[in-house]
Amino acid sequence: MLGNTKISVLALFMVVPAMALAGLLVVDETVPTPIIKPAPVAVKIVPKEVWTAERGSTFRDTLDNWAKKAKWTVVFDMGKADYQLEGPLRFEGSIDEAAAQFVKLYERAEKPLYADISLRQSLIYVTTRK
Repeated sequence: MLGNTKISVLALFMVVPAMALAGLLVVDETVPTPIIKPAPVAVKIVPKEVWTAERGSTFRDTLDNWAKKAKWTVVFDMGKADYQLEGPLRFEGSIDEAAAQFVKLYERAEKPLYADISLRQSLIYVTTRK
């Protein structure tokens, strides 16, 4: 209440700027306006997983070890087909990305390998059939 008159919030927003323009409202410009700085945002950097295979190890052993490490399942539907690695290998990313890249290396092998990967089931199915 201002005197006996009720002032609504809307009216106050209209009256105060008008009073300031008319010089009826004194604003102390020596008081600094506070600067609001946004709080720093924490960015979590998740390093990519590294999947390696040693020279001399086999395709099956390597993929099986990776799956165990990631708590995934591998189904090998490729008969007795297996390949010994001629050199070391290194892949970065998730288990499904690494497995897909690894299997792709054998698409043109004597007995080509292919994979179906199910993220939902955490399953890698390797076969010699397309």
